[in-house]
Amino acid sequence: MGYPGETKEPFEELSQFLQDHPLDNVGIFEFSPEEGSPAATLPGQISDRVKGKRQRRLAAIQMKQVEKHNQKMLGQIIPVVVEGRHQSQCPEVDG
Repeated sequence: MGYPGETKEPFEELSQFLQDHPLDNVGIFEFSPEEGSPAATLPGQISDRVKGKRQRRLAAIQMKQVEKHNQKMLGQIIPVVVEGRHQSQCPEVDG
C-alpha cells in the first residue's frame, strides 16, 4: 500500500475488505520507490509517515482476524504438512 496517488478512499476500501473477508495470511508492504523506476517519479507520492500509519492499521485489522480464526481452532486436531527446509532457507520465500 502507499502507491503514488493512493487516496484515503481506496485505503478505506481495502481496510473494510480485510474486515469483511477474513484471510488467513496477508502480506502488507509499504510502496518503496526505486530510483530510476517509473513509479518513483509519479505524482502523488505518499509520505513515509502516512504509509507507516496505514501499514500499522492494516496489520492491526489482520491481527484481529487471525486471533478470531485461531480461537476457532483451539482444541481441534487437524492434519498438517511438514515441510523440509534447512537452516539457511527463508520460510516466507523459499519453496
